[in-house]
Amino acid sequence: MMTTVYGRDGEPTGHPNYEVGYGRPPEKTRFKKGNKSGRGRPKGSPNLKTMVNRIADEKVSAKIQGKPVKMKRKELMLLHVATLACQGDLKALDRFLPLVERFEDAQETVVIPTEDTREDLAAIEEYLRYHGRSGETDGA
Repeated sequence: MMTTVYGRDGEPTGHPNYEVGYGRPPEKTRFKKGNKSGRGRPKGSPNLKTMVNRIADEKVSAKIQGKPVKMKRKELMLLHVATLACQGDLKALDRFLPLVERFEDAQETVVIPTEDTREDLAAIEEYLRYHGRSGETDGA
């Protein structure tokens, strides 16, 4: 939508074919150069994600079983939640168990071929033969 933007005095402002719309405000109402309100976050200043990661990755001193150790904050927090869960804290247990289930080493699953699987493999091998490729699948 091409429109001419008019000022309060009734005179056209800016470019006669400037398109006003989403993300394109009238030139007269835009932030002016040097306006502190429209500056945004200064370059080089860390955002929240960067700050959280930096703090969580900091090494701190702690005593574990009476011995002083240095470990990352996030490791220490996880260890603390695990200790509380083992002591019966239900909130800690509620937070820790999903983490264990999510990151637990998955046991290798063994697929036992059934008759349907054998038929599928035979169909795949037939398809590969038809298209000029030799049997690239394991025959079960």
